Amino acid sequence: MAKRKKLHDHPELLGLPEVRKLWQTEGLFSDHYLKAHLRKNDWWLGDYETRPVWEFCKQTYEKRYLACARNNEAFTRQELIDKILEKLDFPYTMNLGLPETQQDLEPDYILYPDAETKERVIDKSAADRYRAAVAILEAKKVNHPLSKISKHQQRYPHQQIRDYLNEAQVLTWGILTNGNEWRLYCRDDKPSHFFALNFEVARAHFDLWQALEGRRDWAGLAEATAEFLARLPEHPDARARLARVRAELARLSAAPAPRSRPAR
Repeated sequence: MAKRKKLHDHPELLGLPEVRKLWQTEGLFSDHYLKAHLRKNDWWLGDYETRPVWEFCKQTYEKRYLACARNNEAFTRQELIDKILEKLDFPYTMNLGLPETQQDLEPDYILYPDAETKERVIDKSAADRYRAAVAILEAKKVNHPLSKISKHQQRYPHQQIRDYLNEAQVLTWGILTNGNEWRLYCRDDKPSHFFALNFEVARAHFDLWQALEGRRDWAGLAEATAEFLARLPEHPDARARLARVRAELARLSAAPAPRSRPAR
């Protein structure tokens, strides 16, 4: 007799999206790595450390969503993106043109690992400030499609962040977000590769998903969102940590994911 299926094994039975729809790996990471290996790292934090950040991001998004949707990109940056970065203790400089390039390229943010680093280079050249940063962040207004051509700039937002990374040269990581979706890009990967988190889906379904799982730790995208928003940016060694994740993923990619046992 076949084993009876449980609802928490099949979220689609309750109208929930499947876990893979909460994130897109698109070649940068893999579902198997995120589910089976990410939490085994010694720097993985638990619910106690990350829950306050999650709640802040969730509440800020819910409070400002309608106003951001009705206004422009600058409003989304001021009322949503800036607040999230500040909550993460993630210092930044806004609209600093890329140095040593013939193109007129100006990312919305360059992100520093800590306040001390920003203070050390704030009066130095643009080149020095870019070398001290850990990532570039490009923001769009809430609901602006990240994979469609922007009407004003006549290019894809994901092409824009790739152009910034390629021209900056000294930075490996870039973030592209409209508040709903957060994408992570790596300069050293293929242009089409990125890792995306659907914050809107996570916000809407996290509490029910956690209840169905019957456990206290993060589940589904909430786990990955917490990692992306609360753990990678605030760590002073963020670049080395991401490099270790990519190296470990490359090592594991050759091994097939373990097969689940057939139902009896």
